Amino acid sequence: MITHELRCRPARKKFAAENGALLALAKELAEAPDRLQSKLTEVILELCQADSAGVSLLEAGPPEVFRWTAVKGEFAHNVSGSIPRDASPCGVVIERNEVLLFRDSELYFPLLRTIKPAIYESLLAPFDVEGRPGGAVWAVKHRPEGRFDAEDARLLMNISAFAAAAYQAAQARARAERERDTTATLHPRLLQVSKMAMIGEIASGVANELSQPLTAIGHYAQACKRLLSGPPADVESLLGALDEISAQAQRAAETVWGLRRLVATKASEALESNLNEAVEEVLELLRVNAQARDVRVVLRLATHLPPVRIERTEIQHVVLNLLSNALDVLVNNPRDSREVVIETQVTSDGAALTVSDNGPGLPQDVRERMFAPFYSTKTSGTGLGLPISHSLIRAHGGRLIYEENAAGGACFRISLPVNADPQSLQPPQ
Repeated sequence: MITHELRCRPARKKFAAENGALLALAKELAEAPDRLQSKLTEVILELCQADSAGVSLLEAGPPEVFRWTAVKGEFAHNVSGSIPRDASPCGVVIERNEVLLFRDSELYFPLLRTIKPAIYESLLAPFDVEGRPGGAVWAVKHRPEGRFDAEDARLLMNISAFAAAAYQAAQARARAERERDTTATLHPRLLQVSKMAMIGEIASGVANELSQPLTAIGHYAQACKRLLSGPPADVESLLGALDEISAQAQRAAETVWGLRRLVATKASEALESNLNEAVEEVLELLRVNAQARDVRVVLRLATHLPPVRIERTEIQHVVLNLLSNALDVLVNNPRDSREVVIETQVTSDGAALTVSDNGPGLPQDVRERMFAPFYSTKTSGTGLGLPISHSLIRAHGGRLIYEENAAGGACFRISLPVNADPQSLQPPQ
């Protein structure tokens, strides 16, 4: 290692060339960040008048190795190759975190002898990755007539520092884009998980809802059989029994179709809808559950509610989540004091819906975290219901907030504008 010789070698300042190099790197970052390292090696090759230049990044092991992620010049054929950390001068540069100059480095790092052409002098500077030295940039002279000077060392250090910051910015942007793409894919899946979790919670009520018409169908079918077997057949009674079978079958079918709409994986089309009707359809699904828990559900629906542009099943999912939560918290109330109030209102820019209960309400610490993913106060909760509901309402251009309930208990308010353009599969950033 001969770094001390740099001070003794004549050098000429290259400020104009340095500024041009920094501008070139900044342009590459803006236009093609994936080519930043390649551009960096081109800049080093020209500024330092080197025969070869490259970037070596440390990869975790075992064993740890330096990967030549970008190489220009006579060493270009070695790009993507690697060398163990302890067999490379890059390891010394990382440990010291300073610019170092080596001559005949293969004497101390014998593995370098296998790399052609031979190295005469090598100038290396640390390259920061995530705030600490995680690699090195280097310039190489292959012939004795070539020597680096202090200005080359200064340029290499400055260019490396700038490029490292730019590289980290590019990496952060790439991570953000991947996370955005992942969120766009994951969002509908999480919505479906949340839907299915709630369907599981109301399954017993739905089973009861289906068992009633199916049992009735069985009774009426037996009655038809008896009427047909007895002479003469009572046609009027027989037709009445068949009408009842048809009515009960229609009731069962409506229950099934209601569930199918709710758990559909394909997003429904955004259409102008009546919020009152959407609420009533959800309430029909939960009616049996509410009755089984002795919960009185009060509907206060505005008569002249303007139509809102919504993806109906998504809004119904939100309402179902809020109602299910209200039914759950009321189990600790006396049976004669369990009430949920659902109210719709006309607002200045659209419509609003509130779901309130007379339960214990939410403590301050829960209010602060209730829209955070995977946070739940239920032992078997997924922690997805409220976060997804919040995201769905925001995607409709609306708001979902918690309000104080004057009568005690919890109150959630949904506000929806009239002229929203739902983007449910692209949740807000």
